[in-house]
Amino acid sequence: MNDILRAFIWLVVGIILAFLCKVFYDKFNTRKEDKVYFVMSFDENCCNPFVSNCNPGPQCKKRCPGSLFEKIAFEMKTARSSICIAMYNFTSHRLAQHIALHKGKFTGVNVRVIMDKKTYDDNEEKTEKGKDTVGRILEKAGIHVKTCGDSENSQLMHHKFCLIDGYAREGCLINGSLNWTAGVVNNCENVHFNYNKKVRKEYLHAFDLMWNQIK
Repeated sequence: MNDILRAFIWLVVGIILAFLCKVFYDKFNTRKEDKVYFVMSFDENCCNPFVSNCNPGPQCKKRCPGSLFEKIAFEMKTARSSICIAMYNFTSHRLAQHIALHKGKFTGVNVRVIMDKKTYDDNEEKTEKGKDTVGRILEKAGIHVKTCGDSENSQLMHHKFCLIDGYAREGCLINGSLNWTAGVVNNCENVHFNYNKKVRKEYLHAFDLMWNQIK
């Protein structure tokens, strides 16, 4: 009987400890829940491009470029140590100006941007005289911009991700099919907001590898 009672007591203790571990984990685990946004240009029920909070429902909001760009801008504001952007085609003045305007607020934050060389050069040629390209907007704000890729040999810098605080306990990886362009309003796109630290570290290693190889 004593053995049965002892086993029962240990079972109860184990259940209590497991419960307490779960309570403490839930309390101190601050990792955000991953989110996925889909831009559906053909969805007639979706809100107007670049206009937030005028949608008929929460699911529609996740399909609106305006809400999506607001989410990207919000995540960048939370940066504490670094922002690494690798973007094949970056022509959104809205996001570039947001980064430039908040550069002064990113105290101690290292902001680095890599773009594909051909798309960067093409955007320079297409931009009207007297107007700034995204590259110029960022560089004027003191942000280091590099380009890479060799279109003649079909070698493109085709990444589309933004990494916020890669090594920190809390941070965010924004990746998917989306180029940061005004043309997003006509496309179908997906964007994943990933808060997994291990995944962020892997992306940071990849970004650093590219960054250090570019002269």
